[in-house]
Amino acid sequence: MKLLSVTFAATALFALPAQASLTLSNRPTKNVDCDRGFCFANADQANLNVNDLAALLATSDIRVLTEAEVAQDIRIDAPLTWSSGHALSLE
Repeated sequence: MKLLSVTFAATALFALPAQASLTLSNRPTKNVDCDRGFCFANADQANLNVNDLAALLATSDIRVLTEAEVAQDIRIDAPLTWSSGHALSLE
């Protein structure tokens, strides 16, 4: 079984404008297209459900991509596990 769990902690000295992001979480998948092993945001504030992602990883390698025009960051807000030998790439 593979496990991806990342926790970030930061203290901001001043507020920055919110950036569009693609989040991996327990919330429903929204504003994300997945096709032929690629998943990418199609609007800002996109979310990819970790269970949906695990189901995709059961059958193929998956690359989760961001593009500056839509989502600049990938945020990980929930643990992700999968048991297949397929790879996950966050780009």
